Amino acid sequence: MELKAEGWSYMEIGRALGRSEGSCRSRLYILQKNEGKAPPDKGARPWTEAEYQFLREHYGRLDGKACAERLDRSVEAVRMKVKRLGLKSTSRIEREAEERAPAPKLKKRRCHDCGRVTSDYRCPKCWEKLRKEYADEI
Repeated sequence: MELKAEGWSYMEIGRALGRSEGSCRSRLYILQKNEGKAPPDKGARPWTEAEYQFLREHYGRLDGKACAERLDRSVEAVRMKVKRLGLKSTSRIEREAEERAPAPKLKKRRCHDCGRVTSDYRCPKCWEKLRKEYADEI
């Protein structure tokens, strides 16, 4: 406020403080509105051990929105806390288990043309033969 009173522009104040012109303008507006005092801190309510325990027990079965409602927190606050605690939802756990599971075996069948065992309608040799026959027509 003192620099502005001395006639400094917002740009000059920003350069001196290493801030943007807009941030200096906004901060000065807030300080003038609060009669030179910094605004009261709107810090988040600290998390309790009971809330941590609730998340550990219920997050897998309840989604973030339901947990947020029960804890009287925002969905974003719950999401960030779950991430910091390293918790995973059941759907994510199931997804990761599926990724680790071995690939399903391909169904064995007989080639339509020659009868060889294959996993496709035709065996690779018959497909190649078919492609050569029709390559001349294209």
